[in-house]
Amino acid sequence: MRKLTVRREKTLTLSGKFCVAVADAENPDFEINGTPTRMLGKLPNGEEASFEIPETETRVYVFETKRSREYTYDMYRVPAGYGDVVLSGRADFNPATSASFRFDGNDTDEARVNRAEADEKAKKAFKKNRILGAVIGVAAVLAFILVAALVTMERPKTFSIEGARITLTDRFKEDKESKDDYYVMLFNKTTLCEFFLTDPEFALTADEVEEFYRENYELSDFRGFSEDGLRYFTCTEPAQGGGVLADTVFIYESEGGAYVVWFATYPENAEQLTPKFFKWAKTVTIE
Repeated sequence: MRKLTVRREKTLTLSGKFCVAVADAENPDFEINGTPTRMLGKLPNGEEASFEIPETETRVYVFETKRSREYTYDMYRVPAGYGDVVLSGRADFNPATSASFRFDGNDTDEARVNRAEADEKAKKAFKKNRILGAVIGVAAVLAFILVAALVTMERPKTFSIEGARITLTDRFKEDKESKDDYYVMLFNKTTLCEFFLTDPEFALTADEVEEFYRENYELSDFRGFSEDGLRYFTCTEPAQGGGVLADTVFIYESEGGAYVVWFATYPENAEQLTPKFFKWAKTVTIE
């Protein structure tokens, strides 16, 4: 065995720790682009991590999360040898994936083909199942609509996804390009609301939902609550262009998985809007 050290340059992304894996047909944890791979560990932003790898030719993968591995990874082919190996790279912002990793000096034809295929997968994933990354992807839209005056005459309006519905107001609009059976993005002049069913591979219960977002996304001031008949957590996250977003996230367990209502706004609006978030959260019905 020999030592592999991967150094990650510090960059501003929504993603915290990235994952490091190697190709391993004998003891695989999952596949990446059809290749059986084994998880080695995590790589924090701006830090380095070391692992043992075999002396044979080895393919090293770095990616955001297991869920997004097919479209946020970069692969570096390490030749056979006995000496230790040092690789470096960075996570670059991608509006469709939050962040994708790129190794330094990885300019082979194979790498270019892998990246092109991953970019296509990212575009499809963005349209099918946008979870937290949608907050960053539409931050520019949110910043634009915040400048408009709040229209006071509002009427209730119900929005639905497969197996669940929520009643907000008729001032909310749907982002039809990102909508699918299990996900809808809604926004008005002050608030972004994501309503979705989590991927059952990663989160089935409220505890698992909290753990998933706490471990895989760069959230700050994370606090969990269970009161007034609601399970929810609050946090902050970076907003595109600087500043932060203040989030209130409600979780609803069901036999088919966990539904989530994710409200995001700017901190200066949070105190005024939080009572509305709770009012709307109580309208959620699961079939």
